[in-house]
Amino acid sequence: TYEIKKLKSDPVNFFRENVKYDFKWVSSADGLQVPYKIWSRKDQAKPRAIYLYTYGFIGISQFGQYNRKFQGKLDQNGAVVIASPRGGGELGLARQVDFKSDMFAKMNDVVAVANQLRADFPNTPIVFS
Repeated sequence: TYEIKKLKSDPVNFFRENVKYDFKWVSSADGLQVPYKIWSRKDQAKPRAIYLYTYGFIGISQFGQYNRKFQGKLDQNGAVVIASPRGGGELGLARQVDFKSDMFAKMNDVVAVANQLRADFPNTPIVFS
């Protein structure tokens, strides 16, 4: 048997009232609408850099969650963007299964998000992971 227990840890210095969240859509190369999420700081007009993250296209949903790496980007006056390409589970099983093996289309989804970010935040560096 396995035992699950919460380990003791230091409190997290995170002020959610300073974080702005946006949920947006962009058209991919074939016209499919692709969702993406943006977290940025309310106290800055424009991020110094954008951290574009995608989770690997393997049928797993990636929803907003606390993440020290993401918080670090916000603390450095950056923005965090999570692209949700086809193949993930956010929009239901049919969309997930239909596109799970089409890697070219999935990469086009990520490129569409990056191009939209370039248009919305000109001259802002974008880091992709």
